Amino acid sequence: MASDIYPTSDMDQGLSGPVVINRPMKGLPSLNLHELWIYRYLLFYIVRRDIVVRYKQTVFGISWAAINPLITMVVFSFVFGALLNVDTSGVPYPLFSLAALVPWAMFAKGLSNSSVSIQSNSNIITKIYFPRIIAPISAFTNSFIDFVVSLAVLLLMILGYVLLAPDLIGVVPPDATPEVIEAASQVRIFGPGPVAILMLPLFILLVVMFGLGLGFWFSALQVRMRDINYIIPFVLQIGQYVTPVAYASNMIETLSGAGGEVWQFLYGLNPMVTAIDGFRWAFFNLDFSPVPTIIASVSMCLFVFFSGLYFFRYSESKFVDYL
Repeated sequence: MASDIYPTSDMDQGLSGPVVINRPMKGLPSLNLHELWIYRYLLFYIVRRDIVVRYKQTVFGISWAAINPLITMVVFSFVFGALLNVDTSGVPYPLFSLAALVPWAMFAKGLSNSSVSIQSNSNIITKIYFPRIIAPISAFTNSFIDFVVSLAVLLLMILGYVLLAPDLIGVVPPDATPEVIEAASQVRIFGPGPVAILMLPLFILLVVMFGLGLGFWFSALQVRMRDINYIIPFVLQIGQYVTPVAYASNMIETLSGAGGEVWQFLYGLNPMVTAIDGFRWAFFNLDFSPVPTIIASVSMCLFVFFSGLYFFRYSESKFVDYL
């Protein structure tokens, strides 16, 4: 709250000091984001608690974070790689799909968990004050930790291909035949070089901001509309197939035909398209998203994130009434 202070006058009877008028703040200061720093230890506590509870008394522990995308990779490799023979521009299909499943799993888990985070933490919210926005942020942070584990598995798989089948990913041994050199020239591991390492965090940030933005929206709505619990799985199921997880995004360019730039822009309204294309570009030097798609993805991501943030802070004062 912003405060204006006025001195008292002779007309102000019964007042012994200056008059303070509180006015609501506008813009970013009204979000009180500095409270996240003040309550950072509570954020760390909730994240740690959720991880311990989730993997308590499990045999594989946090390894389950990588098992889900790995199993999906096996299924996709059989259906889309072996049966449908989806074009991967020379990249082995298991690597091609896992490079997309790793960021998609973070997005899907983060959105699912953050959407019900207010209800899940209702026992704390109804008893003590803390910035309610900590709930969806902590829920998405858990999915980010799972993402780190899955990313490590992806890097290990790439290392395995480097050691066992280097010609398949563009690593040419010294005694390679001309045929092997020609096949390997189609794809190069970490093709763009150091640029890939610098750009990868930006693609991760795109996933986090888009997922958190939707999480802010759905967590605020879910307090009043429990239908969100049934809508989210349906949205994610459809989203996995309209996002280039199992296939390459350039298939849309081929199908669009005339007016391709318009279709690319509309397709790019899903920020996960640019994020997944970015992962594949960084790891395997595959074609990156065209400019219209990138512009649409970044614009939509920023809109969803900041509108969700404002909507959440606008709605949080009435959360307790519905819990």
